[in-house]
Amino acid sequence: MRFLWFTLLFLLILKSNAQVVIDYSNMPSADDTFRISISSDSVDLSFTGANVQWDFSYLQPDSQRIDTAFAVTSTPLAYQLYFNNPFDQSYFSDYAFKGKDFNFQSVQITQVMDFFKNTSSALEQTGFGANINGVPSSNKYQPKELIYKFPLSYGDSDSSDAEFGVNIPNTFYYGQKRHRVYYCDGYGTVTTPFGTFDALRVKTVLRIQDTIYIDSLGFGFKISRPDEYIYTWLSPSEKYPVLKVTATDVFGTPVISAVEYRDNKNSSSAVATVDRFYSPEIVFNPLLQNIVISGNTFKKLLLIDSSGKVVLQKSLYQNTHSFHCDLPAGVYIYFLMGKDLPVSGKFIVP
Repeated sequence: MRFLWFTLLFLLILKSNAQVVIDYSNMPSADDTFRISISSDSVDLSFTGANVQWDFSYLQPDSQRIDTAFAVTSTPLAYQLYFNNPFDQSYFSDYAFKGKDFNFQSVQITQVMDFFKNTSSALEQTGFGANINGVPSSNKYQPKELIYKFPLSYGDSDSSDAEFGVNIPNTFYYGQKRHRVYYCDGYGTVTTPFGTFDALRVKTVLRIQDTIYIDSLGFGFKISRPDEYIYTWLSPSEKYPVLKVTATDVFGTPVISAVEYRDNKNSSSAVATVDRFYSPEIVFNPLLQNIVISGNTFKKLLLIDSSGKVVLQKSLYQNTHSFHCDLPAGVYIYFLMGKDLPVSGKFIVP
């Protein structure tokens, strides 16, 4: 009996000190969805280390959203240029998440989708798709940005440097250099309103430098942003961070800007939003020579022929649109643009 008790005690000690290991199977897959609660409560970021018990059970949601790992093929066609090319396996991506819109001087980057490639050795961001000053664009990071190298465990660290540039002839050039470094600085258990989980804490520091050159003015400049800190608690039992805290460097001190955690219910005090793509119906009637668009509210239609020439630009004002359009036979790609992600597709005029 004494031997049995010692054995049980030994196993409990082993379990309490067992490190948490994260690998590629603990990352999202295409079409996964995750309910996220956003809280304005404060979080102590300094408390970390080996075999730590983090207690964030006090967090209260102010709002909720549902994040979706979109299949690459379900993203706008113009975004897929680099990320859905089977002949370039290095950038052939697994899924995309809705990203952050941002403005820099005269450059507006909106309706952002971030693309990721997940392999047994690493999770990498391959690039992003976005509307840049209203023009749909596919932009790859060169080289790819390393998010995590697998397997991931306490004490691990790594870094990467990536950049991209967008040149709109006779208008401007916009580029960005990104230096990302992560540290696995803690492990143990984390408790949130969603539950208690074995977790590995990863601290990421992201340093970004923006470059812009304006053709009409004949000069350009660079601006270095304040460092961004991203703290994530990753669990082997989940495919999305159990908790994520984002902060910005202010005179050497991380100032929290967002606290988000996995959740499984829509609190009465929170309002849920859902990431989604719009699926309008667009039909060309060859007998009447007209286009009919229905299904959602969009602001603009852009129509491009197989040679890449823009054959039609039209503003839209109602939920259903029907207008005459004399098109020669061929294949056409359309872009429907509004306040959310652009929708693209193609149709054939016989």
